[in-house]
Formats: sequence, C-alpha cells, structure tokens
Amino acid sequence: MIPAVLGLRVGSQELTLATFDLPITAQPAGDSGEANFALDVPEFRSLLAAALREAAAEVEKIPHDDFRTPEDPRMKVYVTTIARVCHEANRVLQIAAGEEPSPHWPDAPDWQQESAIKGVEAALSGATPQHLHESWCAAKLADGWTYGPVKDAAARTHPCLVPYGDLPEAQRVKDHLFHAIVRAFPVARTET
Repeated sequence: MIPAVLGLRVGSQELTLATFDLPITAQPAGDSGEANFALDVPEFRSLLAAALREAAAEVEKIPHDDFRTPEDPRMKVYVTTIARVCHEANRVLQIAAGEEPSPHWPDAPDWQQESAIKGVEAALSGATPQHLHESWCAAKLADGWTYGPVKDAAARTHPCLVPYGDLPEAQRVKDHLFHAIVRAFPVARTET
C-alpha cells in the first residue's frame, strides 16, 4: 500500500479532503530488473468513494449560519472558478466509475458550463446535495430530457433523472463532492 491524499488546490490554498492507502502491489521484476506495480482498480474505486463520502460528511458539519451567496462581496473567488473546479472533479469521478468523462472545462459545451455555474450559485445560497440534484433534474426536464437507462445527448435521456433517494450511491457522491468543493472555498473577511 502507498499513502495517497485526495486534495483540492485553489491558487495558493490547499485542502486535504481525505487520506487513504492506494491498493498497489509490486509485481515480480523481469529480466531487466525494473520493478512493476499494479493498481487494484475495483478496490481503488471503493476507497475513493469511501474517502469522498467521509469528506462530504465533514463538510456537512459546517454550521448553517455560514451561508455564502454569490452576491456576497466577501467572496475571494469567482463563481466560474468554483464551477470549473467542480466540473473537473466530476470528470475524475466519472473516470473512476468507468463512465465516459465530460470534456475538460474549456471544451465543455455552454449548457454544461452554465449548469455547473447554476449549481455553484445554488450551493453558495445554501442548497444541500439533494437540492442540487433536484435542481439539476428540474433543469434537464425543462430542457426536454427524460429518464433513460443510458445517457444519450441525442435522444435526451439520462439514467440520473430519478428522485435523489433512488440514485446509486456513486452518483450521490458526485452531488456531495460538488457541495463539498463549493463549501471549501474560503471567504475573505472584510474589516468592520
């Protein structure tokens, strides 16, 4: 096992979300004498999901009187910067879950960037992970999407267009991570 850190870096700010051991095993060296290592991918995915759940649980403990709104002049960073970080973190979870990842932020379609920005604004205004999912569903349904067993942009179907409680745990982790990232951004205190 090799120690690993799940962290978030924004500018000069670093936040450790979780620590865990990577399930890596050494393979016998060949004739060249070089060591080979193998990652147990299913175990890694399980460890990553557990680490994200743990991080989200810690963020949920933040007092509710610490609401941060997009209009708050004390915010140190722009909403789009937070949205970009959330988008890229979601790509990591998609890859870890074996899903086809969304494009990187600069290549993401406008509707996808706008969706992330709206999610950040909602989380800054106090929305919970469940509320974030419900808002996402409402926006998708209003845009003509329906439930379907596979995500298909052409057919406008998505398997996550279900009530929050019916989402697979791996999908709920995405909402919790999104929420945790938004809440992790610091607020600059102004002098009074």
